[in-house]
Amino acid sequence: GVPLPDSPYRVHIEPDALYGPASIATGPTALSHGHDGTFWLRGTDRYGNDMTASAMAARSNNVSLIVSGPVSGTVVMAAEPASLAWRASFGFRKAGKYEVVVMVNGMSARNSPFRVHVSGPNIGLIVGLVVAAVAIVLAIAVVVGFRLRARRAAARQRPDETRLLSPTAGTYGSTPASQVSPPSPTSA
Repeated sequence: GVPLPDSPYRVHIEPDALYGPASIATGPTALSHGHDGTFWLRGTDRYGNDMTASAMAARSNNVSLIVSGPVSGTVVMAAEPASLAWRASFGFRKAGKYEVVVMVNGMSARNSPFRVHVSGPNIGLIVGLVVAAVAIVLAIAVVVGFRLRARRAAARQRPDETRLLSPTAGTYGSTPASQVSPPSPTSA
């Protein structure tokens, strides 16, 4: 062989259209309620060629995130040419089990659908704290009630009974306590 004029030739091949079954989706499978889950798609064509920034810009692709569960919705995934990927976040506001499908031009992406478990607050802990708080309030109510009943009973006593029964009154009957002496053995 004879070399061709102006050879070797540089050939640049742009990827074909984005193809769902060959594109790879990634994302979380477990979250806490109230947090956003971020899902990514690395797009490829049907031949496995990665999308380039120019191919991403040149073609309009329909890439979306479809969420089913206690909270459902659809989010369009945004192209991020710098990372050669698409990204979308979804706010999981309620605990439960979700299914997340990444759709690419009407086809499910590889690794999709995702099963995402969103955990909620620990109900057992909350119930335990509420029961403990109620027990404390009831104990305080019993003590306060006992003290109020004792004060009311003391207020209903007659003044002379209080003087006769009170060890701090300093008297026994009408004789001062200092003048009372024990009985002698000969007086009986």
